[in-house]
Amino acid sequence: MSTPKALARLAGAAALLFVVLATSACATAQRREAKFELAQRKYTQFVRWSDFQRAEEYVAPESREAFLGITDELGGVRFMDYRIESVDFDPDTNEAEARVVYSAYRRSVAAAIS
Repeated sequence: MSTPKALARLAGAAALLFVVLATSACATAQRREAKFELAQRKYTQFVRWSDFQRAEEYVAPESREAFLGITDELGGVRFMDYRIESVDFDPDTNEAEARVVYSAYRRSVAAAIS
């Protein structure tokens, strides 16, 4: 699989982000949203530094195998940066989706240019 396709699948996997949110009656939508944004930021940073084992902790259990399959395909990729474009939180369903853009290059291509 080509790197751009794998990166696109990894970005899609961010939508599978799983966060255990407090369900107590006193938990407000704002607190749940803040918890999601913090967890999403941690997940994105772990991916940015290719620490996929730690990033996996934030992926829904039923999606972890697919996530690990995607990250295995990215073995030669070096992430340079990321940009969080948006975070949409729906307080009614307690679900959220983040759009993240990663900047990366394949190490073998960089070595060939050097």
